[in-house]
Amino acid sequence: MTFSTDVEHASPVNYHKTEKAKIFGRFSMPQLVAIASLILALFTALFLLTQLILNSLLIKQVRHTGLDWALQIEAQMPNMIKDPSDRSSSHLKLTAPESENLTELLQSMLSVGNIYQIDIINSDCFCELTFGGFYNNDTEIKISDGKLRHIFESEKAHSIKAHKDEASQNWPVDRNFLRNISDMKSSLVRIIRPKLDNMPQSFGEVYHPVYHMGKISYILRILVDIEKEEKKYTTVLYSLTFCVFLLVIAFSAVPTWKIKEARRCQKKANKETKYLSLHDTLTGLPNRASLYKSAQKIIDECKENDTEASFFHFDINNLKQINDYYGHMQGDKVICDFARILSSNLPNQSFLARLSGDEFILIAWDSGASKLALEKIRLTASEFKSKIIGQPQFLSINPSAGVAQYPNDGLLIDDLFQCCDLALQVAKGSTDKSIVSYSADIGSDFGQKIKLREEFERALKNSEIVPFYQPLVNIQEGKVAGFEALARWNHPELGLLSPGYFEALLNERDICQKLGLAMFDQIISDMKRWKKNGIKFERVALNITEGDLCNDAFPENIIEGLSKSNLMPECLTIEVTENCIFGAEKKDFIDKLQKLHDAGCGIALDDFGTGYSSVTQIKELPRTSVKIDRSFVKDVVKNTADQAIIFSLLNLGNSLDFKLILEGVENQNQLDLLYANGCIFIQGYYYSKPIPANSVPELIEHINSMKHSHLTSAKAA
Repeated sequence: MTFSTDVEHASPVNYHKTEKAKIFGRFSMPQLVAIASLILALFTALFLLTQLILNSLLIKQVRHTGLDWALQIEAQMPNMIKDPSDRSSSHLKLTAPESENLTELLQSMLSVGNIYQIDIINSDCFCELTFGGFYNNDTEIKISDGKLRHIFESEKAHSIKAHKDEASQNWPVDRNFLRNISDMKSSLVRIIRPKLDNMPQSFGEVYHPVYHMGKISYILRILVDIEKEEKKYTTVLYSLTFCVFLLVIAFSAVPTWKIKEARRCQKKANKETKYLSLHDTLTGLPNRASLYKSAQKIIDECKENDTEASFFHFDINNLKQINDYYGHMQGDKVICDFARILSSNLPNQSFLARLSGDEFILIAWDSGASKLALEKIRLTASEFKSKIIGQPQFLSINPSAGVAQYPNDGLLIDDLFQCCDLALQVAKGSTDKSIVSYSADIGSDFGQKIKLREEFERALKNSEIVPFYQPLVNIQEGKVAGFEALARWNHPELGLLSPGYFEALLNERDICQKLGLAMFDQIISDMKRWKKNGIKFERVALNITEGDLCNDAFPENIIEGLSKSNLMPECLTIEVTENCIFGAEKKDFIDKLQKLHDAGCGIALDDFGTGYSSVTQIKELPRTSVKIDRSFVKDVVKNTADQAIIFSLLNLGNSLDFKLILEGVENQNQLDLLYANGCIFIQGYYYSKPIPANSVPELIEHINSMKHSHLTSAKAA
């Protein structure tokens, strides 16, 4: 089993570069058949529509030409009409004037050029006279012996014959069609294409019934040559039809292309979504979802082959500080650099995934993979550095790792990951080990922590967590200037316990919030009682954590609690460490402290000097006091560097209007030195350890009334 762990090739950017853009994509065979069928149907519909329009135009043309001539012939031959029942004569008889008029009319018709043939058909559907058929420009029409003759002088000319019992040889008579006309008693026009030699290819037939005594006496049939008109209309109509066909195809192709393109984009999006669902967008490594699927396959393979596997859980310890001081872009670069270095040092059979944030999981399962991977990763972790963006300097990164072994430490994925995580927590808290392997002792410690959490939550509900108060003394005046409230656990079995006993729980936000609320309620109760008894306690400091500041209602709860107890905000100081507020939520936390400061509460920056201390942080915080960590006071008598730092901060406090408080004062020499150099406020065991609330009045009276040796020495001097 092999897995891709190359960060560069697995990145989404390079993944998409392999996708080639396709304009139309590929159609399946059913799609091609459907498209072809639609095009054929469209073409057929347009063809039929064109034929319909063509016939309509031709009929209109024939009706306009042929029917007009038929009406004129009817008007010129009134005496030709005889009683339909009289069959004594086989030829039409005309008088001289009528013959001359009719001759002139027929000559005019034939001279037009597109009148091909004129037939006079009796009521029995026999053609009695036919004019034209093979005429040319020399054709003449004459009357002889009362009979109408049509003389042709061309080679093909022959005499017109009068037929009584058979159809015209030049053009056959459609007797069924004539009977329909007789039944309908109206003129009809139709288009025919006979396809005969030496004749036009297209005709318009005009049938006009002539009535006498309410019955049809004769039917005039006029054949109009429309070959030229049909060619003209056909050219125009089919050109337009072809253009329309192209336009329809073009316009139908656009939505078809859009649909195909939308499907292609959807397919690509689905593929991308599937990829992103299994890969981390920053590093390109497999993500948590992919990790669990792959881990199960690895365990199944190890179980089948009876082999071992090592699970490494990595974490970059100082990434939060890097994000805070160099920005998240630098933090992302550190994560990518770490992922790249891990990938370049992996064994052949291994799998690397980014769990979340700065956490990575490495699984190695080949023969001897545990030792090989451990040595490589240990070396990588100790030498890992990342270049600062835009600068030539490099950041030293401090990664830690927890290791669990399959099957020794667990058989299930969740159990192995839990063992890794527990070992990682030990590694992060260790000063000499960056990689820690899981052991039974680590599991036992975790179990004890779970038990401790349950007991501590019970203690909060039962009010077993109580405040003890350590005095803050003004050494220039020799009197108590306030107190700091420190949490103590009044355990029913183990007695009074200091915070060191439950310190491991103080990294959990929900526990810290509950602890902060419990301490505040009891401090309010104690101050209310002291005030009622006339004890001048000045002010009390409440230590808060990041968990307290995460509560959006924290400032309002403090101000409202003081108001309900008739206590002024000036009697409460909020103590907060710099590591707590100068993080990713810095602005939000400072805004909440500013609300308390504006209301009148004091704000103290605690343990200054133990973290990333800077004057900028002092300036940004709405502080009223800064507490110097006890590590600077411990050797202050002998250490001139500590003296210089303390006295410089004292001068800075005077300039920026904040009080400087020194913690950890335990002996007379420290006190004398600090007093002599103008320090005012101190806190430490020299005056008192933390005491319960009921001992505070007595302690205040004792400190305020005692003889302070440093003051006595100073007065004597």
